[in-house]
Amino acid sequence: MVISFRIRALLGLLALETLGFGTWYLVSDGGVRSALALRSECRDVEEKVTSARSDIEHIQKDLIIWQSEPFFVERYAREKLAMSRPGDKILFIDDECA
Repeated sequence: MVISFRIRALLGLLALETLGFGTWYLVSDGGVRSALALRSECRDVEEKVTSARSDIEHIQKDLIIWQSEPFFVERYAREKLAMSRPGDKILFIDDECA
């Protein structure tokens, strides 16, 4: 089968256009660079989600302690907030003098 020069030229031109478009797509912002940036952003978001889930677990454990241990709440109020019950006397001891 003999392919005419004109058809070969058109096929060659089509191949060059396809190659040029493929190269442009891979190098431009809409191509590989964009996909790599999205993958990196996706990994960052997944790490943040994992960290947030870990924080939620710790907060839920703390919440269970706060809800189930009345002495924990009182101890926290006395030690961290310097609160007392009516009639109690609070003594502050300076660590530098002790």
